[in-house]
Formats: sequence, structure tokens, C-alpha cells
Amino acid sequence: MDAFVADSVARVEAARADGFNIDIEIAATNAADVAALTTVARKAAAAMHAANPHAHVTYDTPSEGLLSEGGCGHQYDRDYDFAALADALDFLVVMDYDSNLPQVACDTCFFANAALPVVEAGVACYAKMGVPADKLVLAFPWYGYDYTCAETAPDGGRCTVTNLPGVEVWLPDVARRLAASTVGGGRHWDDRAKTPWFYYTDAAGALHRVDYDDPQSLKLKYAYAKAAKARGVGMWTANVVNYTDAANFGSFWADLETF
Repeated sequence: MDAFVADSVARVEAARADGFNIDIEIAATNAADVAALTTVARKAAAAMHAANPHAHVTYDTPSEGLLSEGGCGHQYDRDYDFAALADALDFLVVMDYDSNLPQVACDTCFFANAALPVVEAGVACYAKMGVPADKLVLAFPWYGYDYTCAETAPDGGRCTVTNLPGVEVWLPDVARRLAASTVGGGRHWDDRAKTPWFYYTDAAGALHRVDYDDPQSLKLKYAYAKAAKARGVGMWTANVVNYTDAANFGSFWADLETF
């Protein structure tokens, strides 16, 4: 633990960076393991702030809004002491991406990566655990999910998924698939999720549904984060937008100003 902290601080100083992010995405239900995660966070923050009081040390935490994955405070069996982590660190980066759970009967299950009700439920959960919104940076998806449907023809939003939990698809590929789609009526809007989606067929004739985020959906989520008084917003991941298309990537960066 001490070696990890010392090495991390040294790397930050050598790179002239302004801090580092801890991304330990493992289940932890044993009290000793939970305590160890809190301890390493405290040591990391103390060492980094001693070296540079302006530096940030943060921790990636799950979107607690996806309540079917363990309930508030137990997402993916990560029974972390979230309040202690938030207290020790500069802020938590909430991974409000990969929060898709199609075909599960629950109020927070969606085809979308980061349906707005999931994001909202997550902020409420953190507040319940003693973590205020100003300790949260909400990270949203700059990509989509591609689902293969058991059906062969489009039928509203229905898709019995055969490749759960779906396949990540980057936005340039989303744009190409949408432009080439000849089934299902093009782009649709899920008003509950506040996210767009569409159908297409692949070369073998299989029907697919793609749910993704675009400027319309992301601006709504950034606006929610601002209204909720979150610390900030982020994304996963910034290197998969089409940087050869100035209007495209320019919008994704400019839209962050909504926050």
C-alpha cells in the first residue's frame, strides 16, 4: 500500500500532472477489505496533498442508481464506505456509464448506457449514504451499445437481446450505422431514458438496436448535474469521437459548457 502511494505521487510529480485517480473496480464485502480501500485512499490523498496541496486524488465509484445490481451502497457487491472515501478524497468520479440493463424488470433498467433516471437515483443514493452532490463528478458515456435482437423485423422499441449485456460501439461507428440504416424509421428518442436509439440490419440480415448518447441527450444530463449541484461532469471516453469532423467533436466539447 505504501509503495503504491509513493510510486503514484512520484509519477504525478514527474509528469507535472495535477493528481491521480484510483480505479479499483472490485467487489469488497469483507469489512477488512473495505477498511483497506478507505485506508489507501486516505494515505494517497495525504501524500499527494503534502507534495502539492493543489493536486487532486479521486476514486472511480459505481453508479448507485442501477439499483437492481445490489441496491443503494452495494452496487456490484462493492460495499465500500463511500462516505469515508468522499471525506478522504477530493471527489468521487461516478461511473454513470455502462449502466445498461435491458430486459430486466425494474424501474432503473434501460437499454441506454446512462438513462437519466439511473443518474438521478444514483445521486439520491449517494446523498442517503452521506455523500453530498458537491463531492461527485458525474461521468457520462461518449459511446453507445449495440444489441443483437432475436426478432428479424423492427417492432417499436422491442428487442429480445441475444448478446447481453450488448457490445460497446464508438460514436463514429454509431453514425455510420445510423446513416446506413434502412429499417425502423431512423433515429428514435426514449423520453424516459432521455437517450436516442435506432435499428439497423447487419450483413447477415440480423436486426440490431443501438442506444447511444449524442449532444441532445448529453446536454440534458449535464443540465441535471448542474441542477443537482454536482462537483462536475466528465466522460468515458474522450478519444472515441470523430476528431476529423470539426462540427462533431466541437459540439461534444462545447456542450460541456452546459454544466
